Amino acid sequence: MILKMMLIVFGIFLLILDLFMYARQKLTDGIGLGWAIVSATFLVSGIAVSTDAATYLWNGAKSVVLFAFAVFVVIILFLFKISMAVSVVVVKNQELAILVSLLNQENERILRELEKLTGKNAREL
Repeated sequence: MILKMMLIVFGIFLLILDLFMYARQKLTDGIGLGWAIVSATFLVSGIAVSTDAATYLWNGAKSVVLFAFAVFVVIILFLFKISMAVSVVVVKNQELAILVSLLNQENERILRELEKLTGKNAREL
């Protein structure tokens, strides 16, 4: 029963963390959806796992189960942190591409104005 509760609580925690970071625009749409699916999987697995199997596993080796679950949680949170960093880089890359495009348009406009003023081709300047 405790193992089921740990899975359910971790699934809820991960879903809340995912929604919070998505709202703060730290996660892109696709990555946020992926983490929502992962957290829903934890919730469903916590609900669907049979009580007998969870009790048998828990009574068999509590310390091993707790250690394995703690390591698993740390790995999942580390992956979440990495995906947040990737999302921020993707958004900044998109913003940079937009700025480069705007600068190129401005450069072309300035070159056309310069051609009009000097009467020379932009390649000759």
